[in-house]
Amino acid sequence: MPIAPAGSLQLAYEVHGHSEDPAVLLVAGLGRQLIFWPYGLVHAIVVAGYRVVRFDNRDAGLSTHLSGKLNLSAVSAALRNGETPQVPYLLGDMADDAAALLDHLRIESAHVIGVSMGGAIAQEMAIRHADRVTTLIPIMATTGASDVGQPNARGNRA
Repeated sequence: MPIAPAGSLQLAYEVHGHSEDPAVLLVAGLGRQLIFWPYGLVHAIVVAGYRVVRFDNRDAGLSTHLSGKLNLSAVSAALRNGETPQVPYLLGDMADDAAALLDHLRIESAHVIGVSMGGAIAQEMAIRHADRVTTLIPIMATTGASDVGQPNARGNRA
């Protein structure tokens, strides 16, 4: 599996399709490997005339794993209390990783599709690296703002 540098990290990735075709970058969610994106979907995108890049985020799959475990309950509690959680990196750092992967592959811009946390990373990428994002497609993702798209007790959007 090819490996791309992203600062001090290494990202495992795959590329499918022709180098001259427009690029689609697939960003998986929390703890998901690049194989989260089924090959049938990748193949369909390639057949439609695109070059598909899928990769393992940091701390997933064959990419660099950082030491230490993150206590998601403590992070959630801090956020609920309006506090800044103690974390080793942020979504913006992961967006920078994705941009570094595009640099490595000499891709100027890509259609960026992210699911769940990958959708949040994709949104950060569109903010931090707007010129690299041709289109943004966040799936099952929100902005994280407490007043946007929160479910209520009945399961409806508030």
